[in-house]
Amino acid sequence: MGPLPENLQPGFQFKKALLDLGSYGSFKVNMELVVINEDHELDDDDNMVHFSRLSCRFMKLGLAMERKIQSAVFAFELDFNKKKKR
Repeated sequence: MGPLPENLQPGFQFKKALLDLGSYGSFKVNMELVVINEDHELDDDDNMVHFSRLSCRFMKLGLAMERKIQSAVFAFELDFNKKKKR
């Protein structure tokens, strides 16, 4: 993993960013970067993989867009919980 760009700091705003959630839909939104956390996990070969986790918040969502995103998140959670029970 390479270093993040220097201008990517908390408070950075993504204007008209494409939030692609795969089969759950794609949304063009404005977001603000809140926190950057360094994290790691083991891959399938038990190698440590390091990555950055970016936490963002939506800015100025219209009511219709908010409902669409909430529906996508709800569908994702349902699918995630179904897979977790297997």
